Formats: sequence, structure tokens, C-alpha cells
Amino acid sequence: MPASGGYGPPMVDLIPESWYNVVPDLPEPLPPPMDPPGRDSSSIGLLNEIMPRAVLEHQFTVERWVRIPDEVRGAYANFGRPTPLLRAKKLEERIGTRPPRGFADAIRAARSRGVNPVIAELKLASPSGFRAGDVDVERYLRTVARGAAALSVITEPVAFGGSYDLLRMASSSVDLPVLMKDFVVTSGQVRSAHSLGADAVLLIVRLLRDAELELLYSEATSMGMDVLVEVHDEHDLERALRLRPRVIGVNSRDLLTLRMDGELQRRILGMIPGGIVRVAESGIRSADDLRRLRDSGADAFLVGTSLMENPGLLEELLDA
Repeated sequence: MPASGGYGPPMVDLIPESWYNVVPDLPEPLPPPMDPPGRDSSSIGLLNEIMPRAVLEHQFTVERWVRIPDEVRGAYANFGRPTPLLRAKKLEERIGTRPPRGFADAIRAARSRGVNPVIAELKLASPSGFRAGDVDVERYLRTVARGAAALSVITEPVAFGGSYDLLRMASSSVDLPVLMKDFVVTSGQVRSAHSLGADAVLLIVRLLRDAELELLYSEATSMGMDVLVEVHDEHDLERALRLRPRVIGVNSRDLLTLRMDGELQRRILGMIPGGIVRVAESGIRSADDLRRLRDSGADAFLVGTSLMENPGLLEELLDA
């Protein structure tokens, strides 16, 4: 008899793989934990003798998403304890909210599982000549949701055939973190991304002055969203690093000429400091392309046209 007690999926499949830690999103830090006599115990070392190490690591972590060990998820399923989690999910649906789905954290989680973090893109057209035609969008989303680390949705309507309706539909259809990919130049676009369910927004460095870039980056992160800061060359990267970003994307396609320069892309990827999630964008059509970019330092791979044309390519990219 399945753990769910019925004909649905096993209960373990309904249990989240990570728990959401509110600490990184608090407006002010919490006061330090105290030991039994009431002394400041802000150091793990002081509490080692009275608390298990794993509990201490949870107590002190500042990561937004903390993976739940498979053994614990299995125990919850066997003992029938996920009911509060299901109730919380229903409450979120009822009041129309949910905790943020961490874009950068999802990439790191995929890497920790030994899987290439692929950001699958949803777009209906491209200046390069791509047209989605009769692509079944819902089927595409179901296919990529089974393995991609995150989803990118292009909302720009003129050149890419996107829309806010497409973003809203995609965000509500998948459990993946969703990036709103557009030429974002106003605060209104950032607010729209958040209200439509995006977990991250794209900011293209060369479209914005430094003050605009800093303002939009600050506004997006204050709403709990991640920001994919896109660069193309050394000058872009220099400006991007002033933000101290969590994620930098390197696009091999020049925005003005639409020409691709894979050699420049790989060089810039190698210049990004450690600790920043490095995303390779554009031009990935095969496992060999992905491996070359990974060898150059890329942590994640945003794949658009080739996946839209052949969603089955995802399996090959994940295991490359």
C-alpha cells in the first residue's frame, strides 16, 4: 500500500525537498541564541555540548533554502507527518501567496545532485529567425519541468512574441523558479515581474546607467527576487561586479549585431569571481557546447531555441 494511503502519488512525492528559511529575508537580524544560563551563544562552538551538530547548522544557517535529507522525507511519509505541510500549501493557495522559489539556490541544488543546471527558456519567437509555430506550450512546460533547474520566460512582445499572460501561466504551471526575461528598464517592470509570480528578473548591464542598474537591482532583491545580471564583455562585467551580485549571466550574442562570440563568452566566464553563480546564455545546441562552457567555469546553462525545437534534448544536456 503506498504511503499516501490511496491511488495518488506516494506521499513522499508531496513533501518539499527543501525548507524555506526566513532569516535571509528578515528586515533586521534576529538576536543571538542564548544558552541555558542566558549567555550569548552566537558561536556554534559554545552550543556543541548541548545540541546535535545538524540542529546547530540549521539554527545558524543564512541560506534561504535548506535541503531536507531524503531519510527525513521518507520518515515523514512513513509516519504520516506531512499533513501540516499540505495545509500550509493550501493556505498559501487560499491567500494567493507562496514563499519565493530561489533561482540561485535551485542552480546550486542541481549542481549538488551532480546534474547540469539547465534553465529552460520559453519563447515564441526570436530575431534570429526562430518561430514556435504550433508548439504546445503546456506540454513543453511539463517536459522541461521534469529536469530543468529553473524556467526562463521571455515577455518582450515585439521581437520575441512574449507577454505577461505567458509569464503568469508558466509561473502557475510549474514548481520551478521562474525568471522574467525582458528588456527591464523601469521599476514598474520589476513590480510586474513580482506580481505575476516571477522569482527572478533579468537586468542587462549595457541597457542601464549605473544608478538605474543599482536601483532596479535593489528593488528586485527587496521583493525577495533574485537578479540575473547579464554581461557581454569585460566592461559590462566590471560594472556588474559593483552590485556584488549573486548571479551573473554571460550572453554570447551581441545585442546590437546579434553576432555570437563563444570565445569571448568563455573568457568572461573565467573572469567572474568565485562565489557568484555563473550562467552561460545563448548558442547552446548540444552536449558538447555545454561541456565547453562548463569547462570554462559556467555553473548553469540557459537554453532557449534548441530546447523549444527539441524538448527531448534536455535529457542529454542534464547528463553531459
